Amino acid sequence: VIITDLFAPVLSSYPADITLPCDAVVPPVETVTATDNCLDNVEVEFTETFDGTSNCATITRTWCAADCV
Repeated sequence: VIITDLFAPVLSSYPADITLPCDAVVPPVETVTATDNCLDNVEVEFTETFDGTSNCATITRTWCAADCV
């Protein structure tokens, strides 16, 4: 028996891109989930990068889910 997984996991409930004024409070990190056609539980990895100063910066939040595809 050969099982072929042709579809990568799909992230769900991820936040939209936003732009905030420099003095705004940055929203907390949201929980992102993933679904997959072959796996019941897909691990979602989160990374965050910060580029700038303490009151004006670009924060990049990245969620990634992978299976055998």
